[in-house]
Amino acid sequence: MIDSIYKLEKKEETSEVETNYQLLLDKSHPIFEGHFPGYPVLPGVVQIAIVTELLEKKLNKKLQLLKASNTKFLKMIDPLTMETIHLTTKVLSLTENGVKISSSIASEAGVCLKYKAQYKFA
Repeated sequence: MIDSIYKLEKKEETSEVETNYQLLLDKSHPIFEGHFPGYPVLPGVVQIAIVTELLEKKLNKKLQLLKASNTKFLKMIDPLTMETIHLTTKVLSLTENGVKISSSIASEAGVCLKYKAQYKFA
């Protein structure tokens, strides 16, 4: 699904609850043609979708977003200047019904997204 917009370059489990990813964005992906022409940025909804997709792969479960308690888009992600991004996800709690997480996306320019959410297993 969304994984065609990026290539997973590196995955590191830094602890039982924290995972770091290094992603290479495909700057030729068609999504960048429409958002915005001549000034491409990675849409916020796609950033959240990437976090969700990687979490689903980690947990091997489909997820449904219940609540995004804190979402801050701090810097635009321009694939022409920020080809590589770093995503960190920390599992705050895991139950048989769902998961709460804290996640961030950063580049060399600094933190681009801070995100806390609660998902239920679909």
